[in-house]
This record gives sequence, structure tokens and C-alpha cells, in this order.
Amino acid sequence: MKKIIRLTESDLARIVRKTLKEDKDKNPLYNNIKDLLFNSYESAESKVFMLRQIADELESDMKLRRDVSTRWSKERS
Repeated sequence: MKKIIRLTESDLARIVRKTLKEDKDKNPLYNNIKDLLFNSYESAESKVFMLRQIADELESDMKLRRDVSTRWSKERS
């Protein structure tokens, strides 16, 4: 038998924040970036440069995924 549980808005917000935090901790890219920022002896300029490279790579990956998705959907039509 199913039970109905009532949540307040703050309960729901707390659950969402906790879930997002758990997902971040399991993400290897997030952990690598966190290690780079907090455990590295690199200069601030070097860290910024590396983060910009990561951001550029992520952006190009997103464009590639969008392009493949667009082509795939056109082929199916």
C-alpha cells in the first residue's frame, strides 16, 4: 500500500540540494577540477588557463553532440 508524504517547500529544496551535491561528488570531472583548484601548487594564472581549456573542450563537445543529434533526427524524418 502506498503512503502519501507531505513535504514543505523547504523539505523539497533540501532534498534537491542534497541530491545535486551527491551527483557532483560522483562526477570525476568535478573531482578533478576541485583537486586542481584546491590541491595544486600551480599559480593562479596557470589554474585559470587550465580551467579555460576545460571550458573550451566542454563547449566543443556540446556543439558536437548537438550537431550529431540534429543530423540523426533529420535522417530519421
